Amino acid sequence: MIEKLFAHYLTVTDDAQAAATLVLAEVMASSQGSTGDYLSLAGAAKMLGVSPDTVGRLCNSGKLKHKRIGRLIRINRPDLDEYMEEVERETTPPLRCLRA
Repeated sequence: MIEKLFAHYLTVTDDAQAAATLVLAEVMASSQGSTGDYLSLAGAAKMLGVSPDTVGRLCNSGKLKHKRIGRLIRINRPDLDEYMEEVERETTPPLRCLRA
């Protein structure tokens, strides 16, 4: 399977390094590791309720952990969950003590 995929991308790109990067990206995108699923920008954006461009900006600014494979960005599901919890903590107003 990987050999066929590599041959396809090599035909398309005419560059062995680019073809290998694309194969790796596809394998990572389709695999489920013990640490969870890797999401695309679109998948993470859907979960956050924002645009893929916004997720890309969060990644580029360092606010959201991610992995780059060539030009592709993949976000580990637990990292996205951690980010959502952090944002929720920051946006939840502190409780005030009521004075009698």
